[in-house]
Amino acid sequence: MKYFLLLLISLQVYAKSGADLLQGGSSKYEVKVYKEYKAPKLDNVFMVQAYGSYRALSIDKKLNQYFDLFFAGDNMESLAEIKNYIPINESIRRLLVTTKMYSFWKLDMFHAFFNLWKKESFQFDFSRTELGVALDELIGGEVSKKLVGNGVFLSADEIVKLKKIKTQRSKINQSIQTYFALQDGVNALDLLAGLDLKDPMFIPVVKTIVTDLAGKGELATAAKIIKEKLEPRIELESDKDIISDYYLLLARLLYQAKAYEASSKYYSYIPDTSRFYMTAQSERMWNSFMMKDYARLLGEYKTLKMKEFEHFFTPDTHVLGAMANLKLCYFEDVNQSFNAFINANKIQAQRIKDFFDGKITSRFNTDSNFKIDQLNLYKMTFKNEIERRNILFGDVQEENLTLEDVNKSIQNEIIREYQNAQKILEASLRRMRFAKIEYLSTMRRLKVKMAQNENKDQIHFIESGLEKDKKIVFPFDGVIFGDELFHYNSRVKKLCKAGL
Repeated sequence: MKYFLLLLISLQVYAKSGADLLQGGSSKYEVKVYKEYKAPKLDNVFMVQAYGSYRALSIDKKLNQYFDLFFAGDNMESLAEIKNYIPINESIRRLLVTTKMYSFWKLDMFHAFFNLWKKESFQFDFSRTELGVALDELIGGEVSKKLVGNGVFLSADEIVKLKKIKTQRSKINQSIQTYFALQDGVNALDLLAGLDLKDPMFIPVVKTIVTDLAGKGELATAAKIIKEKLEPRIELESDKDIISDYYLLLARLLYQAKAYEASSKYYSYIPDTSRFYMTAQSERMWNSFMMKDYARLLGEYKTLKMKEFEHFFTPDTHVLGAMANLKLCYFEDVNQSFNAFINANKIQAQRIKDFFDGKITSRFNTDSNFKIDQLNLYKMTFKNEIERRNILFGDVQEENLTLEDVNKSIQNEIIREYQNAQKILEASLRRMRFAKIEYLSTMRRLKVKMAQNENKDQIHFIESGLEKDKKIVFPFDGVIFGDELFHYNSRVKKLCKAGL
């Protein structure tokens, strides 16, 4: 009985202390709270493979806490737990890095994921490890979207290293190789076979391949790739700009194949609401010129002379307009085209000069440029991710963060834009000089012909039954004119149309 009473008293004391703790009261008894153990969530191929690798290793207490959190699905807490941990051997290091890679992916911290991936892949063939294969199987198909949605940057040295691992077979590596090939604008035909039809890089890669083949004159091969690869993808598309860009590609290839009428047809498919409309209209003028359909060419020229299109950089528009007017013998309009060419392009020429003189730094135009767009996107998304990681995990020391190199790469691409614009303007100027020489030659021929025919003109007076004043008749014109100047212009025009 005595022992029973002591037990009851003890229970009352502990009960009172527990109540005090719950009510915020003070107590001399301390209670240590342990985190509840959570069963591992092995819900995908990577988690199963990682758990098997973990169980096969001898792990210390600190790392065990990390893996308990990781396999329970607490990616954020596990990263916070292990941020300063230095592994003791290579097997543990690889498991730790790969699980961190997975956690960054799950937390939508793609730049952290990419940095770990490139470090591992540049050191050894990560794609052939059991963890690498499992990770690739799980997320490989989504990497392209992440690349295009975030933008990534590699230094010149890292680009060299990336090219050296081109043979590593994995979906992740292929997407990254394709992404940087697309930035450089190189032919990625060897990478096309592994791209899914709905991959966001599929259409740009096919365009790059076709453009490269067309530049080499391999039009049949280019057409085959369009038919077998690009057409099935376009059939799934509803975006008018993507479809218009496809028509633009076909029209250019047909022009190069000298199928001018077919080329004009595809240019005409591009709606006026598309951002490619002005490009299509200005390029279509060359088809009319090559077919010697000067009436249609002149109509296209008058359309592009509208004020709505003044801000577009299309210097050949006025060159072709001048040639159309010349061939149709509208000599005064030829001079107007010359003047319009000078007025429109002296502004662009001054912009180019100011850029190379260092007076301006902005882009030459606002057209989409994959490399510039992706690098600017990288700067924004990387900054946002670093801010997130600093909030969640504390100070983040990011290796190889060289925004100076990124900005330099963007600037080099802008320089290339201005250099291209300068070449286009110089080529257009040469064509305009040719048009002017043609114009002067035509006028000289007409002057000589008129001098030869001067003595053949018969001028006589007639009486009009209805009008009392006399008119001068020029038999060769077949028209009655009231002044000699108008007659002169008419004779020049008639001789011009006769091809003299």
